[in-house]
Amino acid sequence: MTPETIKEAGLDLLKKLKADKRAVLLLCAAIALLLLIGLSELHASKEDKQEPQQTETVAEVQSDEARLCALLRHIRGAGRAEVMITYSEQAQTVFAAASNSETETDAVNTVRTKEKRDPVVLKSGDRQTGLVERTLLPKVQGIAVVCEGASDPTVRTQIVSAVSALFGLGINHISVAEMASQEEPS
Repeated sequence: MTPETIKEAGLDLLKKLKADKRAVLLLCAAIALLLLIGLSELHASKEDKQEPQQTETVAEVQSDEARLCALLRHIRGAGRAEVMITYSEQAQTVFAAASNSETETDAVNTVRTKEKRDPVVLKSGDRQTGLVERTLLPKVQGIAVVCEGASDPTVRTQIVSAVSALFGLGINHISVAEMASQEEPS
């Protein structure tokens, strides 16, 4: 292609875009999506350097999907929503430990401290269990949202923005798809 044909093709495209407002809207949405992806990648690379935030209780993880569904239903045009959240690893349990330190001084006045950590054990009858200090929950790996209004680019963008803000995920870890109508066979 010569520079003149490229210029003519570009001018022809601009004329068509001026005539069709939906095409302009679609082009703007595509540009906005590309910008969001670029910013998301930048944000994700910064996040990888930070320590992942941990949720406090297992109950919160179990209710995250239900809470997110309830929130997404309030986005204008979203309609019914189903959500699936995947995590990068298993939850980790941190057991409490009692610290005992001993200080020794040798003949040359060198002070040495030995620290000993023993697990705290709870006894109930013949059972013994470790005292759970906290449970570290895994980092969210990805979220899939299926909702009735996902075919609307504005609704889709609002859903991606909400999920990204709530979970600190880049948009490349968020999927939004349109829910099949109840008349459609599965």
